[in-house]
Amino acid sequence: MEAEDCGPSPLRPSRPLDVLRALASIDLNREDVESLIELLKVRSLRLIVRALLALGRASAYRLVRETGLPEATVYRALKRLREEGLVEEVKRLPAGRNGGRRTRIYALKWR
Repeated sequence: MEAEDCGPSPLRPSRPLDVLRALASIDLNREDVESLIELLKVRSLRLIVRALLALGRASAYRLVRETGLPEATVYRALKRLREEGLVEEVKRLPAGRNGGRRTRIYALKWR
């Protein structure tokens, strides 16, 4: 059986200017913009923000798949973006049949 070729994610490569252009329609004050520019210099944060812009809402697992970043990096990036007030947890899905953790869904606060 042949492996399915999914090809590279359309979210990569990512540049800070691309993400800022995508955020241009959002009403932000000067402090928010300056803070955002500093955060977007970090590649992993930039990829997460870009993925959430494209997807609207996503679980950490989906963000791992879309960005190609390691799972631990995605969780650290989400934690930092939540601390900065840029991302919020919008929903928790129930645990699966076999138990386990509930899936958390994240989104940008501005959407």
